[in-house]
Amino acid sequence: MRTYRAAWTWTLALLVTVSAVAGWVGVGAAPLLGAVVTLTCLGVVFGLTWTEPMEHRLRLSLTCGGWFAVVAVLIVGLPALLDVWALLVLVAVGAGTPVLVEAALSTVPSRRPVRPVDRAECLSDRDLARRWRTSQDEIRRRGCPPATVLRLVQERAQLLDEIQRRDPGGFDAWARRAVAREPQER
Repeated sequence: MRTYRAAWTWTLALLVTVSAVAGWVGVGAAPLLGAVVTLTCLGVVFGLTWTEPMEHRLRLSLTCGGWFAVVAVLIVGLPALLDVWALLVLVAVGAGTPVLVEAALSTVPSRRPVRPVDRAECLSDRDLARRWRTSQDEIRRRGCPPATVLRLVQERAQLLDEIQRRDPGGFDAWARRAVAREPQER
């Protein structure tokens, strides 16, 4: 999924750049900048009003403003470049967002189930990271029996111990980033 996310991001960046140039040339600078400023302000207001916890409001409002600016460039620039096909491209880019693709893939059962690990020290670094991610997905799956969740939690404790043993400094940095990214519910 990491590769898909990177490919989607680079594709979007290229599409926004081409759309900005096409909008600048085809529509003009003033309408393009007006649309970007207007939708950016709308995105910031949306982020401010949508977020419940106060400590996340600023970050989310800036993120929403940025995404609304991207949409403004695409809405103004793509039709100048692609005419009627712009709508199809916008739908394809929107439907292909990594969040939606991940949600769709999470509903499909895994074809290659990862077997539980008895000894984490026998795994390669890549397999260790892969097992960590898949065990998290297994725990989050609806209908997972409590006995399975308990087994997975115990296995994840072994995986964490092994990750920390192999790279203590990297583990500490990873744990700090994970805590900063996913604030705990109170």
